Amino acid sequence: RSPPVWVCFSAYHFKPETLPWLLILHNYMDVTQSSVLILSGWIHYSVVNEQFTRILTRLLEEGVNIYIGFGYEDSKGKHTLYPDSQKALGVLQKLQKQADKFKGKLFVGRFSNHQKILIIDQHKVVCGSNNWLSNRTFRNKEKSIVIEDPNLANEIFKEIIQLIKANPA
Repeated sequence: RSPPVWVCFSAYHFKPETLPWLLILHNYMDVTQSSVLILSGWIHYSVVNEQFTRILTRLLEEGVNIYIGFGYEDSKGKHTLYPDSQKALGVLQKLQKQADKFKGKLFVGRFSNHQKILIIDQHKVVCGSNNWLSNRTFRNKEKSIVIEDPNLANEIFKEIIQLIKANPA
């Protein structure tokens, strides 16, 4: 058995359309076959937009299950959604309302969260500092690690989908 593969990437002062993390997210979503799990502290329409919706729609039509979890809690314990976050959530909720026309299912959870994790097909885990569903400033230096280990991916996946399903957005 070969050891997990570790790959690092970082982004700093890139144009939004060429951000390595955004390209990586879209590339992984292009090759997924059964499930995608995205966990992010923030959600923002600059990422969860029409292009992202088209990708999600295609995956759902192909029978891929999608799990999205997010949640920002401020110092007062409030989960405030700003207008661009509300717009992004609205995009996801609109897709959820169309569930009967898809083979796959979309689960969206909102809870206090600071984890930044992407899991593809319960096989590959990308974990790091990047908020997958936001990062609108495009100026932060980000670093993530890709771990290819089905056992670890499945363990983390099971834990997170419980959070998402228990806290529907």
